[in-house]
Amino acid sequence: MKYLTIALITILSISACKNHQGRKNISKTVDDGNQLVKTEDDGETLNIKVRNYEKHIDFKKSFGVKNMTEAQKKMLKTHILDSLGIN
Repeated sequence: MKYLTIALITILSISACKNHQGRKNISKTVDDGNQLVKTEDDGETLNIKVRNYEKHIDFKKSFGVKNMTEAQKKMLKTHILDSLGIN
């Protein structure tokens, strides 16, 4: 019974480590007083938040990016910010 418990704990530990492997949470915030742009990417979801007080923009949306490359994610982010008129 003792060996079975040790084996089970080992398997669960390895599984837990694999679930967190490769997941990077990348967060970037730029705030100049008039405009806030915040992006968060955990590998599965890209969250974009934009507030521009001068243009009265309050945008917050999440995008599923699980199977996207870094270049595709960058293009998506650029397209969204361009659409909002944010530089």
